[in-house]
Amino acid sequence: MTRPHCRMPHTPASLHELELFIRGSFPYFVFMTGCPPPVPHHPSLTTGERRAAFTLIELLVVIGIILAMAAIMVPAVSFIQGGSDLGIAGGRISGILEQARAHAMARNTCVWVGLRNVNPGGPVAIASVYSRDGTSNAASTNLIPLGKLISIENVCLSTNTSSSTNGNLRRPTADTILISGSSSVPFSLTKGGVTHTFSNTIGFNSQGIAVTQGFETVPRNIEVGLIPSRNTNAAPASPPTNVLVLQVTGISGAVRTFRP
Repeated sequence: MTRPHCRMPHTPASLHELELFIRGSFPYFVFMTGCPPPVPHHPSLTTGERRAAFTLIELLVVIGIILAMAAIMVPAVSFIQGGSDLGIAGGRISGILEQARAHAMARNTCVWVGLRNVNPGGPVAIASVYSRDGTSNAASTNLIPLGKLISIENVCLSTNTSSSTNGNLRRPTADTILISGSSSVPFSLTKGGVTHTFSNTIGFNSQGIAVTQGFETVPRNIEVGLIPSRNTNAAPASPPTNVLVLQVTGISGAVRTFRP
């Protein structure tokens, strides 16, 4: 007996429709066609459709690229961090100088601000004192601390006057570099059992005039140079280009900041 030709009465439009068709009309399908029901076919993934994976060589290449980029970025991050430390230090020192000037004018007295490197490579210690009797008498018995001694990390005062001119800093010429010589009004303060002697000081009188050697001679500009450091016993080998300069105008006591 010849087997009838297998022909589907309806061609489903999708695989899902085919499955529903088979489940709903299985007896009718066998009776009418004499053919076994078609089995849905799920094609296996072709080579191009298989999930991609990295080979060991590709992974090593990627790791090498990441390490190379990290080596390039480390100096840049250090430079940015140094610039941030300088900006913070400059802002704090500038604020202390301005507060000292304001106190001298408001209280009709004299105020001295001292700066020093705790170590050759920093940090920078800064403190202020004022005159008990309102005069320029700098005897230790006449000086009273104004606020607390502050330590500023990751910077140091420039001990080389030429370092303050690096970075193409455009500014007025300074006739006094604070760190290059001792001031006429040194003072000492103790913090944590350690005595700090400040030989480099900036003084403000009741008129807001700023000096380093005495109020009889008013300098044009007093300059303080700051460079980044890491609080070590050795100063940086060579002056970096990333520097910050503070200038205090003698006649007015105004504080200005200069960066490259």
